[in-house]
Amino acid sequence: MSPETMKLRDIKKCDECGKGVLHTGVPLFWRVRVERFGIDMREVRQLHGLEMMLGSPSLADVFSPERDAVRPVMDAVELTLCEECMSGRGLGLAALVERTARASGEDDTSNPAPIDVNCVKSGPS
Repeated sequence: MSPETMKLRDIKKCDECGKGVLHTGVPLFWRVRVERFGIDMREVRQLHGLEMMLGSPSLADVFSPERDAVRPVMDAVELTLCEECMSGRGLGLAALVERTARASGEDDTSNPAPIDVNCVKSGPS
């Protein structure tokens, strides 16, 4: 992602506090792109099984079929944050991303990509 210039009129308000990004007096702000991915645990288990059979993760990587095990589970969300909000005072990033996605009409959680995210539990049950 290369830096780009912007016109002053193109600067949005902070997605967290709703104020203009200059309200802190600092002439800096953050534009953050957030993406969320899921790992298909069935693919992970298959690769791990092959590693155990061959005795080497390197060999298993060579002999395993090239399948996509990581898929996006939501559309990317771009946030504008002032310095104060980005400094972390109570920033709930997941809630902010969800709220921003809904407001922009990009909420694609109704039809997520199929993915097996079930993990094998470890430890005593």
